[in-house]
Amino acid sequence: MRFQNDLSRVNSMLYREVDSRLDMQLTISMEQTHPIIPLLQREMSIIPLDTLKTEEGSFIDLFICGETGIRMEGSLFPFKPEKMGECLIVRIRAEEMEMASDIINRLSEIPSALRVGFYLKGRRIYAEYRFHHTDLEMISNVGKKISDMKNSLRIEDLGPCSGGISKFDEVNSRIHLGVVAYQSEMPQSTGLPDGKSTDYLIEYMSTPIQGMGLKVVIYNDGEYDSENTKTLGNGINLRYVKSPFLDTLWKHSSKVRLPRAAILTKFEKGTYRTFIFLPLSMMDSQISILYDMASNYPEAKFRLLGVRAYQPDIWNWV
Repeated sequence: MRFQNDLSRVNSMLYREVDSRLDMQLTISMEQTHPIIPLLQREMSIIPLDTLKTEEGSFIDLFICGETGIRMEGSLFPFKPEKMGECLIVRIRAEEMEMASDIINRLSEIPSALRVGFYLKGRRIYAEYRFHHTDLEMISNVGKKISDMKNSLRIEDLGPCSGGISKFDEVNSRIHLGVVAYQSEMPQSTGLPDGKSTDYLIEYMSTPIQGMGLKVVIYNDGEYDSENTKTLGNGINLRYVKSPFLDTLWKHSSKVRLPRAAILTKFEKGTYRTFIFLPLSMMDSQISILYDMASNYPEAKFRLLGVRAYQPDIWNWV
């Protein structure tokens, strides 16, 4: 399905115009000893991961896809994998894998930090973040904590970032991405401006923070005035948002082990357009959840706008 014409005609802020505003990046890694590691090492060089917090605890999902997933289905049986799209998903309790959850939590609480990559390579888990240079002192404090721990956790990379699109390309090289786009009414309860006075674009943190909602980075070129919003300058604003539609969408997607590589939303003249980046083979499941959501929240006035495999020209619309 191609993006509809009304989407491609929108003359509003494009993500490629703002993707370098989070101008720094950090990558940390930690060695793993879980018994599944030797099995995976023989078959895959890089395995995409996702994290999930539920009432039952914290988990890490491992995505073994394509021919490798078919070939390994028997050997992975003891780990009770589930099938989603072309991937086998193995869910492991976070405490079973060395994850340095305290450090991960500290990084998620840094205002501008967004996790943009999470994967297993060899015997190490890698977590990649983009952030704004004004938060460098807080990142440095986390670096000291890592140094003081004196274990296998280490900083792999810290410095200027080449931009969000380059990170999308890297994720796509690990697992083929697709994009699902939809339009809906903007919930007033989010506390976000209505987009009538200035266009803006928001980038979501990949997972909600318990009790606070979803952290969003808001990019704009005009005036931005909203309560409970932190302004970093250079058209970057930060806040947490809550809405029944978004909260339920996150819960339903997580329940079926559906990962999201990223979610971007554009506000233009009061219109709310959202782009969900996720594994290409799982788009049907995401679309089904969205239509179920639409029936439960008719006030959102949901409309599917587009479904497409990730490719460079996607940035002509997003």
